Amino acid sequence: MLNKELLKEKIKNSRISMDEVAKAAEMDRSTLYRRLAADECEFTIAEAQAIAKCLGLNKRDVMAIFFSN
Repeated sequence: MLNKELLKEKIKNSRISMDEVAKAAEMDRSTLYRRLAADECEFTIAEAQAIAKCLGLNKRDVMAIFFSN
């Protein structure tokens, strides 16, 4: 399950725009916002990898964000 709040925090702290994050994941900015606003949201492995690379997340952060309980 996605930890949306932690992902939002990492995006905010990175000072990388939502546009840049969406572009890295090859999706429209509105799609990224919609997914983050949804009750249940998941990203594909490719999207998660792209977002992690864009934000410079370490393995621990990736696990906490994209594979949380």
